[in-house]
Amino acid sequence: MKNFIVLVALGLLALVSSCDTLNIGNGQPQRLAITLADPVGTGASGAILSGSETANFSATIVGVNGPFNISWNFGGAATNTTSTLAVAGTSTVGVTFVPLTAPKTFTATATVTDSAGVSQSDSVTFTVRETQNTDPTIDSLTFAGGTISVTGSDADGDSLTFTAALDSGDVTVGAASATTATSAQFGVSPNDILAGGNFTVTVTVSDGKGGTDSDSVSGSFDAFPLADDTLYAIATSSSTSAGGNVRVVIATGDTANNFQYLNGCGVVCENGASYASTTFDVGNPDDTPDVGSANPIDGVWADMGATSFLLAPDNFITGTDLGDGTSRTDFNVTPLGGSDITANGLLFNFEYTFASAGTYTLGFEAVNVVSRTYYQDSSAATDFFWGDITNSHAFNTITVN
Repeated sequence: MKNFIVLVALGLLALVSSCDTLNIGNGQPQRLAITLADPVGTGASGAILSGSETANFSATIVGVNGPFNISWNFGGAATNTTSTLAVAGTSTVGVTFVPLTAPKTFTATATVTDSAGVSQSDSVTFTVRETQNTDPTIDSLTFAGGTISVTGSDADGDSLTFTAALDSGDVTVGAASATTATSAQFGVSPNDILAGGNFTVTVTVSDGKGGTDSDSVSGSFDAFPLADDTLYAIATSSSTSAGGNVRVVIATGDTANNFQYLNGCGVVCENGASYASTTFDVGNPDDTPDVGSANPIDGVWADMGATSFLLAPDNFITGTDLGDGTSRTDFNVTPLGGSDITANGLLFNFEYTFASAGTYTLGFEAVNVVSRTYYQDSSAATDFFWGDITNSHAFNTITVN
């Protein structure tokens, strides 16, 4: 009898071990099972499964020997992962599908293992369509300190490019600078800094795949106030990148004396700022600055009635190191025709090139090496000085990044 009881016990043990079952208090066996549901898309295309977009996979677990560890294998559609459940129920994981150029069918498999080491698996086959291009968006667009700043985003992770176009206003919009894959800046400068005025610029972002988005930003420039008998060097942009250019305009308030000739006007700036060849322009900034002539005749010189100009060759405009960390660049304007006037307005303009990062301050030198100062009357009998050449104002500093 004892031998029979032992044999029966061993037979029951073998039956339990071979059938992934457990007996609980009421004596009813509980089977470990996992059921994997079809994936549901959660990306930009909604419930549709698309390459580069996201989806949820859910598996329902039946069993009593928790906790349960689930191993997820997506058959190459996404990165494999794991999850856990403390007790029987449903486990859901989110994944991002790989980019696809054409629809492709995959098989996902989820394997659950309980605390007793028993495992079960289930699989589901699904099709992911090709990656859908999502248009980029402009997230932020602002104007401050003469600079338009824009940031964008793209759900596909595409590298973005930005362009800007003037809608209205008398300003110049520079090329994109400080660019990244999701941002850019555009310098804005008034064409007539003495007049100021409002402007509107439209910025467009492109993902390079035909997707675009556009937005507009408005801003304004105050008219620059010219004090009597004061000389100004005014930066038309407050910042640039190393190697970049900034246009500088030279203007005067009502002069204390009548004059016609401008001689040896020495503009001073820190070493590292150098005159950009062929950018010298008499009067107001023009679309195509002239060297050797000055058409159109504008600024102070139009008020004077000048008919033409005698100008030195461009290679005569060079910098002189003053030995104190700054250099002086001399400019001369000799009009032909016209009459002496008490001048007010723009005298000339040019561009500085900035070799390296730093802060640069515009100024003047009071007396140059040939003892001719700033302006003369038509008889060239008297050298006149401006009452104020300190150039102390808000637009005398340029930050180079």
